[in-house]
Parts: sequence; C-alpha cells; structure tokens
Amino acid sequence: MIIVDTNIISTFCRVDKLSLLFKLFPKQKFGIPAAIFNEIIKAVQTGYSFLEKINHFIESDELKLLSLTADELLSKQYLPDSFGAGDLECIIISQRQSHILLTNDKRMRNYCLSNNIVVYDLPAVLRTMWKNGIISKNRLKNLVCEIEEKDNILIKNKEEIYK
Repeated sequence: MIIVDTNIISTFCRVDKLSLLFKLFPKQKFGIPAAIFNEIIKAVQTGYSFLEKINHFIESDELKLLSLTADELLSKQYLPDSFGAGDLECIIISQRQSHILLTNDKRMRNYCLSNNIVVYDLPAVLRTMWKNGIISKNRLKNLVCEIEEKDNILIKNKEEIYK
C-alpha cells in the first residue's frame, strides 16, 4: 500500500495531477491516515479549496482512509515528539509490511530511511514517473515548473530528477 502525506497530496492537487500518483503505482492501493484527512479538512476550511478534489478519490475508493490499531496508537509514544499527528500516523502505518510512504518532508524522509521504511520524496516521485514512462521528459519539466509556480516551492537538485 502507498501511504501519502499531506504535502504530496497538496502539491498534486494544486496542479490537478493527483491521478498521476495512481498511474505510477497501478497495482498498489493508496491510503491516508485519519490525521492526514483531518489536516486536509482543516486546510479546506481555511481556504485551500483545491484540496476538495481529494473527496473524489476517497468516494471512488481509489484512496482509503486508514486508522491505527490499538498497538499502533500505543507506539506513538516511542516516536519523536517533534512530528505532528499526521506525520506520526504516516510513519506508523508505513511500518506495516510492504508499505511505501510518499512525503516531501525532509525530516520524515530521513527518519524513514534510518528506520528501514521505504520512502519517496517529491523529486523521487517525479523522476520515477518519467523513468516508468508515465510522463515524457518534456512534460516532466513542465510539471516541475508548474509545481514550483503554483505550490510556491523550490525543488532542490532538479538536475537529479532528469538523470
């Protein structure tokens, strides 16, 4: 299962390309923890209406809402308290067998890498889309520009995406 953090959802919803994630991992199910869904609801309520697109994917069962088990809830206490609720739930659920986490949070990525959790950050997701033939290199360059412009972020080491 692919677990998706808020920042990846936000980025792809903002450029109206969330469906690309499903094409990237066509044989996988996608899920978000309850805390991530709550973050999205709060963001919509504060004016980030582009995130309402997520409802379509939940209603069509392409994106599942996930809950922590009792044991997983207890395990929260052993994780760094510097992570927010959504981050913690993403990490915990991603520790399940064969799960992959998509996040653009550097601290989360580093934590996952040091704890043997499979994680892709935004540049890795974008590069893999191109390498797997989901989008052309030219379309990828346009997508990177669109993400930087509309999401107001700077993707570092862009040249690594195109190798």
